[in-house]
Amino acid sequence: RDRGSWFCEGCRLSIRPAPLTACKRCRRLVSLDPCPMCEAGEGPDSMIALARLEGPLRHAVHRMKYGDRPQLAAPIVEATLLARRLAPGTLVPVPLHRVRRRWRGYNQAELLVREIAARTSQPWLDALERGGARAPQVGRGGTARREALAGAFRWQVALPLPAAVVIVDDVLTTGATLLECARAARAAGVGRVETLAIALG
Repeated sequence: RDRGSWFCEGCRLSIRPAPLTACKRCRRLVSLDPCPMCEAGEGPDSMIALARLEGPLRHAVHRMKYGDRPQLAAPIVEATLLARRLAPGTLVPVPLHRVRRRWRGYNQAELLVREIAARTSQPWLDALERGGARAPQVGRGGTARREALAGAFRWQVALPLPAAVVIVDDVLTTGATLLECARAARAAGVGRVETLAIALG
């Protein structure tokens, strides 16, 4: 690391953008293959990740999430944000269940959203709420994750609704969490729903 920073120049140069293609079936932009939006039969207008979850970025994301290092949100966003052009819209963090948030002390997705908003001047809104406590999703496949998360999120903000939102999470694995968050935003009446993760892993 450079003195006073988390990522040295070599670390920053090692960060690789996540793949991004237009799905051949639904034509939506996606960083996963197969496209989880097609498999689910519904979903957001895009599901993209900024960078690959590997090397120094992987270490930083894990330290932020599990190692009580909320201050790493700023260098993580700074190191990855230029990898993609963000869709316009109100930024919305993926919520943690209140029990897990109380235990961790913060929601890492909200920290990331705050940092992205500060750099892009996009508004942000803590609009989604997570329902009853559910088992962690680490290690589950896409179908199992979608089944476990069905109905887990709801839109909690009163009208007026944003015309477009960008739902933000730290890591994109199977897309199950972002699919359910998008479903909740759609059910509330949001017209355009994009989804974004910092890393694909």
